[in-house]
Amino acid sequence: MDDPFYSLWNGLRENIEHFMDHVDQGINYQKYMKLYTDVYNYCTGATQSFFDSKRDTTQLIGGKMYNELKSFLERRLEGVYDNSKQHSDENLLKYYSDQWKDYTVAMRTINHIFEYLNRNWIKREVSEGRTYIYDVYNLSLIIWKEKVFFNMKDLLIKCLLRLIEKQRHGEQIPEDLVKNVIDSYTLLGEEKLDDNNSRNVDIPKGVSSFKIYEVYFEKLFIKATEEFYLYESQKFINENSIVDYMKKAKARLEEENQRVDKYLNESSRIPLLKACKDVLIKNHLEPIQDEFTELLQQDRVEDLELLYYLLKYIPNSFDPLCTKFEEYVKQQGLASIEKVAQNPVSKSGSSTPVSSRKEAREKESVNPQAYAEAILAVRKKYIKLIQNSFSNDSKFVASMDKACTEFINKNKICNQKVKSPELLARYCDALLKKSNKIAESSEIEERLKDIITIFQYIEDKDVFQKFYTKMLAKRLVVGTSASEDLEESMISKLKEICGSEYTLKLQKMFQDINVSKTLNDDYNNFKRENDISSAQDFYIMVLSTNCWPLHPPTSPFTVPPELEKQINSFQVFYQKNHNGRKLTWLFHLCKGELKTRFYDKSYIFQVTIYQMAILLSYNKADSYTLSELEDQTGLNKEVILGQLNILCKAKVFLLKSSSSGEKTYVYNPNFKFKKIRVPLNATVRSEQQAENEETRKAIENDRSFLIQAAIVRIMKTRKTLKHVALMDEVISQLKNRFKPRVSDIKKNIDYLLDKEYIERKEGEKDTYNYLA
Repeated sequence: MDDPFYSLWNGLRENIEHFMDHVDQGINYQKYMKLYTDVYNYCTGATQSFFDSKRDTTQLIGGKMYNELKSFLERRLEGVYDNSKQHSDENLLKYYSDQWKDYTVAMRTINHIFEYLNRNWIKREVSEGRTYIYDVYNLSLIIWKEKVFFNMKDLLIKCLLRLIEKQRHGEQIPEDLVKNVIDSYTLLGEEKLDDNNSRNVDIPKGVSSFKIYEVYFEKLFIKATEEFYLYESQKFINENSIVDYMKKAKARLEEENQRVDKYLNESSRIPLLKACKDVLIKNHLEPIQDEFTELLQQDRVEDLELLYYLLKYIPNSFDPLCTKFEEYVKQQGLASIEKVAQNPVSKSGSSTPVSSRKEAREKESVNPQAYAEAILAVRKKYIKLIQNSFSNDSKFVASMDKACTEFINKNKICNQKVKSPELLARYCDALLKKSNKIAESSEIEERLKDIITIFQYIEDKDVFQKFYTKMLAKRLVVGTSASEDLEESMISKLKEICGSEYTLKLQKMFQDINVSKTLNDDYNNFKRENDISSAQDFYIMVLSTNCWPLHPPTSPFTVPPELEKQINSFQVFYQKNHNGRKLTWLFHLCKGELKTRFYDKSYIFQVTIYQMAILLSYNKADSYTLSELEDQTGLNKEVILGQLNILCKAKVFLLKSSSSGEKTYVYNPNFKFKKIRVPLNATVRSEQQAENEETRKAIENDRSFLIQAAIVRIMKTRKTLKHVALMDEVISQLKNRFKPRVSDIKKNIDYLLDKEYIERKEGEKDTYNYLA
């Protein structure tokens, strides 16, 4: 041809063709620069007119070169496709992969050679809206799609799927080859093809070339995956146990996950794993869920972890398991507590200060420590299971909490009188006393934390509060508290859960104790200043009536002359400093020590003040009848008998009957005891029982006031409210302190109706109005 362009183009084509045939040899710098310069010189020449199928107008130079390059690539790739017909299966993939690799490597270099064409003529055409014009590299990809990919796609996918299936059956496959082919799908989708493109492209209208990978590989691959696992899973589950099937399913899921890492596009991970989970897990959900209870019963932690791992991918699959788990934990808790009920006394090593089975039964039918430890053992076991097997899943935690709430508040031990809150308070009392037999305060602190764990499940927190307050008061008054720091730590824990109002009285009790220390120092100074001498050591506590759950004595009492002077002097001192305040002496709570001088060995009797009064009477005589002792001490018969029984049991007195049949209490000169200190100040059992009954009665009275206050508060805010809504709001407001019974709420509604705080709305019996 005479046209200088064709002379230029033929030289370019020959060099490009040689380079593409020998990509592995590369192209030297001189040749590269010559080709680049030829394109540059052509593109920077004068304007020319040339015919284009779309238009006929004056253009920047470049159109001829673009069309010739396009035609050249089309002819070359048609040859590539024709040669592919000689290959099949894995060889076909290798041929495609090799040709693709060489082609893309070559086209990256060729794209640089034609860079000036890209930056001028092609850029101008694209900017004018000619969407069928592409830069050289993208043009090369489009022609590959047209001439090679779309002609080979059906064979390629079959070969790929066949290789992947072989791998699933355990055979080795060339993963790099598979990756290279699949990567071509991704790269071919990087350029977006316009829906109105006139090229003969075998791609559905509306599907951009970005979806080449998705449409021509991913969808077909996932469909084949589903078919493969549908058959395999059904066959495997029919021939093996559920646990073995779960192991197989997990292994397959991990394989597919690794397959994405090795040679699939990352975009396939979610749809592929979803398809696998649906087939492997969702289709067999029921038998897997049915296995849950058996695995629980056998404590198969690892298998439960596997079950959780599989089911976490299926929405709502845990709901029936949580229900089963809740019921199972509840039954385990009830069974554990029932064992405690059958064997109420703790074994040796218990921190509860109980010396024998007989004494334990006298004190209470259930050992509080054993009860608390039975609850904790169940909770710790299943909270550990949740952590290890269920990834601390909140649904299982909630189910366990519901189960614990159920068996802690409603079990065989919790009869009408003794309930979990009271037993828990007794366990606290045992731990916080000096007699707890635990040397390390850190261990006590850990046990108190365990108690708080149980406490959070208790519905009737007001019962715990009442008994705990009562027992704290005794520890502080009698001086049996092991540690002030531990006491304050426990109060702090309660405050954190229930708020400051719950612990207000407890904190005030400690304030009174500290004030009493200062008061005793001031009293001792008063005695020195007023030259008041005394043979006795005297310590007194002044306690606020409204904060301490202490009641006046039930019996009159005549103070022994030996103590009367001390009491009177303190009364003078206190009234001088606090005029107008009234002191109520709680003699039934007072304790002291008496030193004996009439035995072979000197003893120190640790006694109540009532016992002290009785014993001091024997300084005057060796024996007294019951009526004489009543006259001496001023105590009523019931109280003095309780104290005398303790003294007789310890053989301090010998009980005899006079000629008239009246009981006589005789001093025992042969009294013996191993230790110097003789503990006689035990609480009389009948007094303890009466005290417990009184506390339970006080709880019921307090609840009535709280329910009434809640009803009035709600009605004052709402003015008018239906019965059901009022009941719900009362329960909601009081649930943090106790769970009010419906019957109690109704009873207090009736009381407030009678007192005219509220009234029934006229014409609507189930609606109430607030009366201001």
